[in-house]
Amino acid sequence: MKRLLRSLESIDLECHRFENESVNKKALRMDGELGIRKQIGLENYSCCDYLFTKQNDLYLIEISDFVIQRDNLQKNLSIKEIKKIIRQEIRLKIMGSLIILFKIPPQFSISHEKIHTGKIRVILILCSDDSSDVVAFDYLQTDLKTALSPLITDVIVMNISMFKNFKI
Repeated sequence: MKRLLRSLESIDLECHRFENESVNKKALRMDGELGIRKQIGLENYSCCDYLFTKQNDLYLIEISDFVIQRDNLQKNLSIKEIKKIIRQEIRLKIMGSLIILFKIPPQFSISHEKIHTGKIRVILILCSDDSSDVVAFDYLQTDLKTALSPLITDVIVMNISMFKNFKI
């Protein structure tokens, strides 16, 4: 339990525009040097940034500069191809996170029952304060929820301001 708690930290926004800014929310770091992924020996898996548990739900939190990634890809690819690349990248992170969750020993307070019953929500945070960016990436909510059902109950796309006000 102590090892897993080393992963507990304030959520770092990890965005160039919001560099070194964190929010007043704590979660377990999944990636990185002190992350759960490394602690249980699954460094080769791609995963979301954070894990948060609340009552009967698990939240996987991914913070990414999807807007910059989209803008960079637009130089060479169609919108359809860009959506596919971003969707696949996120799907890999979610699936890797689920594998990591299954490998966490049951004595930790992460209930395997939550995983098996599909009480997992995904929060995708855009490194942006522009609400039009949330609309532009809205397709991810439906696409990922459909593709990963019944493992994932919900996918929420939000920007930094929305996340700061989000109650988790």
